[in-house]
Amino acid sequence: MCKSDLKFRSDSQNLAHFRNLTIQKFHQLLLKNEIKIANLVEFYLNQIQANSHLNAVISVNPAALKLAQILDEKFARGKFDFKKEPLFGVPVLLKDNIGCVGMPTTAGSMALREFYLGDAFITKRLKIAGAIIIAKANMHEFAVWGESVSSLGGQARNPFDLTRTPGGSSGGTGAGICADLALAGIGTDTVNSIRSPASACGLFGLRPSAGLVSRAGIVPYSATQDIAGPICRSTRDCAVILDVISGRDEHDCATLAWREKPKFSEFNENGNLNGVKIGILRSFFGQDPRIIALCENALTQLKDAGATLIEISQNLDQAWLTQNASIHTDEFQGSLDKFLREFNAPAKSLKEIYESGKFHPSLKPVIEKALNSDENEKIRKLKNAEMVSKTLDEIFAENSLDFLVFPHQQELVCKIGAAQNGRNGVLAAISGRPSVSVPIGFVNEFGQKNPQEFSPNEQENSQKNREISLQKVEIPVGFEILGAKFSDFKALSLAFWMERNLRLIKT
Repeated sequence: MCKSDLKFRSDSQNLAHFRNLTIQKFHQLLLKNEIKIANLVEFYLNQIQANSHLNAVISVNPAALKLAQILDEKFARGKFDFKKEPLFGVPVLLKDNIGCVGMPTTAGSMALREFYLGDAFITKRLKIAGAIIIAKANMHEFAVWGESVSSLGGQARNPFDLTRTPGGSSGGTGAGICADLALAGIGTDTVNSIRSPASACGLFGLRPSAGLVSRAGIVPYSATQDIAGPICRSTRDCAVILDVISGRDEHDCATLAWREKPKFSEFNENGNLNGVKIGILRSFFGQDPRIIALCENALTQLKDAGATLIEISQNLDQAWLTQNASIHTDEFQGSLDKFLREFNAPAKSLKEIYESGKFHPSLKPVIEKALNSDENEKIRKLKNAEMVSKTLDEIFAENSLDFLVFPHQQELVCKIGAAQNGRNGVLAAISGRPSVSVPIGFVNEFGQKNPQEFSPNEQENSQKNREISLQKVEIPVGFEILGAKFSDFKALSLAFWMERNLRLIKT
């Protein structure tokens, strides 16, 4: 993590006010004069420093505290409107592939260490809504995979178990929100990358419908599959942020494809599950009996609340879909090269980055594959994706489904040094449908809770992880809700019901 030059004073206010905040709770405390925006920002800045072992943050906004003081003065004068500024004073952690004035946008790479972009479309939306971008989050370099390791930010760690990754590629955002480094977070998702850290860190994460959120000003991985979305402590926070960042943008033609923006009013906080039809995609459940037990517990409670559960017989295979229907690697070089040239980046192409060696060594096979991509292979995968999307349409239509559900991960989030396998996010990625990850419980494992003096050398880190004494930890498990195109707020409504009513268990 880049060290901040600022020094932050401790505050005498009750720190319980600052922990596990949601937007709604924060604004309630603000109205009661029980919290100051500047105090909250100071708390998060101190948390970032105190939790540097998580490697969740790459850079801190040097203007964050001053912005908070300005907003406190605005609040004191009564010059605020939560309807027009629904994120008034909210400190947001932004994934470091998203442009923001005043901070570099590195995508986690040494090759882009001095790359300064203007505000991305969604960053502008966040600021207009009153948010404070407090810091930029670590990520898997160029968002290419799920372990959240980068040449600039190092290996991000999971706050529940420091020997595990926080998922990825938006792992710094997930770890940061989990560890109270900000109130809300923004990630990006090409295959799994919002829902993976949400699942791994016990949070709520939404991959929005394709075309609902502009990608302008975001370092790309796949022009077809990339999208940005929220990672938060509550579904309502996700809904509020989605309402803020979604919208038409002339610089992203994908946002011009839909006729009408989904309405925030479709987020239903008072609904019941009577008449809701939910399909269970068993072929995505995997073999871990502990994860399956958590899913069964959630399904039983959904059924008891009035939902109709329908077993889906189609045998979709996650690994085959990821390899044969997702074009993320096939589009990597073309998407990135175009972006780097357009914005006059320090490196002008993926090939130049490869030849410079300014990237994490684990990226070498991915970059080499991208540099040797075959257009015919991409066409084949696109045809497969179209076939799968059609199959999904048929599954929803034949069963009159509202949602399709399954665990986000068939395996627990992996140990550092291992591969993040068994993730089920590909269905939403290739079909353009919205998908929400919801915490459904914990698996008891052995890991490490307390910070250690980690070496910056990752091989030494791995050795140190083997040497430290392990203790019992709880590993979160996420449940994925896949909806119809542009049913984002309806999917969040089901997630909200689960957030408020689900009796979580441990296995």
